[in-house]
Amino acid sequence: MLGILAAGAVAAVAGGCTTSASGHTAGRPPAVVRRPRGVSPDVALAVAAIARIGIVADLLHRTVAHHRGLRHQLAGLAALHAAHLQLLREAVPADRRAAARVPTGHRGRVPRRQQAALAAAVQAERDLRPQLEGLAVRAESGEFARLLAAMSAAVAQQLAAVAPEKAVR
Repeated sequence: MLGILAAGAVAAVAGGCTTSASGHTAGRPPAVVRRPRGVSPDVALAVAAIARIGIVADLLHRTVAHHRGLRHQLAGLAALHAAHLQLLREAVPADRRAAARVPTGHRGRVPRRQQAALAAAVQAERDLRPQLEGLAVRAESGEFARLLAAMSAAVAQQLAAVAPEKAVR
């Protein structure tokens, strides 16, 4: 199912489909996405999603590097983000891929205590969910909106496995 959505989303984003969606955001409003001239709104959203997912994926990677005991607990989220980043990067046209890199200036420090590090990772994931939902609402392509919403739902599912008490409120 995700493969079908992903294939459609890649075509929709690359082609700049214009199935409109409401301009309202779910959860907290995501940061403004500045779109260069000539770039479809969905490509700009894909680039924003890559940045946001990439920041969290980087935090997970660094958390596991500092706290090996969390490797198995965070493996599902890490694999999920890797798959999502790959799908989103494929959706960005080749001439715009330079903009679709994970920013390096947003590296928060990993707490020294393992439980604090896990709590920080869980909070980053909880913050990511409404950001992806907000991007989904802003997507012009219905297929791309569904893909972003599915990514948000997948994060929620993984959170339920990692920290059931903190997964979804």
